[in-house]
Amino acid sequence: MQEGMVLDAKVVAVAITYLTVEVEGFQVTIRKVNVSANGQFDIPSFFEVGEMIKCYAQNVSEESGELKLSIRALEPKPGALLLDKAKVFEMAEETAKKFYEASMKEKAAIQEKVAAATSDREDGPVSNVGVDYIAGDDDTPEF
Repeated sequence: MQEGMVLDAKVVAVAITYLTVEVEGFQVTIRKVNVSANGQFDIPSFFEVGEMIKCYAQNVSEESGELKLSIRALEPKPGALLLDKAKVFEMAEETAKKFYEASMKEKAAIQEKVAAATSDREDGPVSNVGVDYIAGDDDTPEF
């Protein structure tokens, strides 16, 4: 399983603020904000237990075991899921590819900004390794 993949999932629980799905043997909770860009809906009105749906793997970490899924990422336009859920799932692969490419560009741009901001420092790049104090504290950090 990798970030950017479209996964088949089975709905195992439905609540007003979240949806729980089972994907490849794992149960994952999807918060309402990651279901649709249009927050004006009732999850139980759109999903039912046992239903098969598609999800986007937004964050996959084998080290921590974290798996963050999104249905919202599969919406070609904000709120599309609420208008035509079947069409959103039908177009899932195509939409996911576009979303993944855009998110990779955004991550690269952020990394470039961070690198540029830290490369001009006289004392070298900024690192949080060994830092156990809050910026602005009067205490001298021990390294």
